[in-house]
Amino acid sequence: MKPHIIILILMSLAFIPEVIMVYNFMANSTASRLPKITIRSNFVIVGISVILMGIVILYDVNYLKYKRPIPYSDWREIDWSDFRAIKRPTLTLNGSQNFAYISTEIKMSFAQNSAVNIVTYFHPSRSYTFSQNITGDNLLRHEMYHLHITEYHSRLLRMEVSNLKNPDKAIIKELYNDIWEKEGQMQFEYDDYTYHGFILGYQRKWQDKIDSSLISLNTFAKRTINY
Repeated sequence: MKPHIIILILMSLAFIPEVIMVYNFMANSTASRLPKITIRSNFVIVGISVILMGIVILYDVNYLKYKRPIPYSDWREIDWSDFRAIKRPTLTLNGSQNFAYISTEIKMSFAQNSAVNIVTYFHPSRSYTFSQNITGDNLLRHEMYHLHITEYHSRLLRMEVSNLKNPDKAIIKELYNDIWEKEGQMQFEYDDYTYHGFILGYQRKWQDKIDSSLISLNTFAKRTINY
């Protein structure tokens, strides 16, 4: 679970007593006997908590500039204008802000007639760049290969589902969890070896590796798999 989501949950739990107190004040006529300073402070605390929770939510998904997730089939249409999330002010790359962050996802859903939909998505409202001044083709290409890595693992998952001899939803979910972990490891290695795209030689090697991996699984490029 992402740290800011944990903070959001803890904040919500911490302010439950204050919300209950304000609710009782509004619903119970005897609450009017409470000291005015107590009533006002409770309203202030609840108001601040709502504002803080709103800020935390926006750091996860920028609903102010929201754009629906983009499926992998449309990846060529993605440009810097689609990186719409609010950047984290304290997050740097070894002190440098010359990098971007992309949010991708493998979304799996079960359909009728023993079929499963496995789709790779790019999340515009969760992806951001620290500065418009550092945007460029090389950096965008590096970020897009993060998306290609996610699609590669979607194809791996489709292949494994299609190869199941005794298909079962529970087994498919286990495969999904396993692929999710492998994808995370490959994403880490990609950034680690290329230093987030700054080492161009390694960047090109990884691009060739990822391209070859995708081509090898072209048979499983369609999002729906029957099992």
